[in-house]
Amino acid sequence: MGVRHAVVAGGGIGGLTAAVALSRRGWRVTVCERASALTGTGAGIVLAPNALRALESIGLGPAVSAGEPLAGVLGLRTPDGAWLSRTGATASRYGLPARAVHRGFLIDTLAAALPPGALRLGVSVGGVDEAAEGAVVVRTSAGEQRADALDVTHGMSIAMALFAIACGLLMLAAVRHAPDLVRRRTAFGRVSLVASLAAFGLALLLLPAPPIVILPVTSCAFALSLRRGAAA
Repeated sequence: MGVRHAVVAGGGIGGLTAAVALSRRGWRVTVCERASALTGTGAGIVLAPNALRALESIGLGPAVSAGEPLAGVLGLRTPDGAWLSRTGATASRYGLPARAVHRGFLIDTLAAALPPGALRLGVSVGGVDEAAEGAVVVRTSAGEQRADALDVTHGMSIAMALFAIACGLLMLAAVRHAPDLVRRRTAFGRVSLVASLAAFGLALLLLPAPPIVILPVTSCAFALSLRRGAAA
């Protein structure tokens, strides 16, 4: 049996990590990223101990150890300082501290760990067709790629991210304020509740499910925690 080939659609953190891991296991990998360059946009990201161990398992432990270790307790607080959730000191609990790195640094580190020629910038994936013997033919803007596996990683554009944040804020406002305002029979309460639900429904219809669903749902959970904390 020859060397297996995997095509990864998306050159973000998830796609690059999958490609590096497959490459270290002997696969030939091709990463198709529709952007013309890996600009490293974004801000800081916290790598939890489980993420650090995963990166260490594919040989990138020393590279990400340059990040700033986070000591002490991690979690969420209410505006008055009360804890909603906390993890405790990660170093004592998990054997190593969480580390903060810049997203661009992490992407550059992952890209540098790929074999030469594996990253194809400016190439988008248009579809996939079944082929013989369990393989697939991946249709890209640069031609067809025959592969034994296809890994698709979702990205999020700035417009999508802003819309997701708007949905989350609307849902948070609705959960925190709309019930009281509706009970008072105010028009603002009804409008805010309807607007938040409409925005959430529109997000579900138009945008990729994983990030769009997670953000409003976590916003709702956060708002409900605030209400329960205030009631207590």
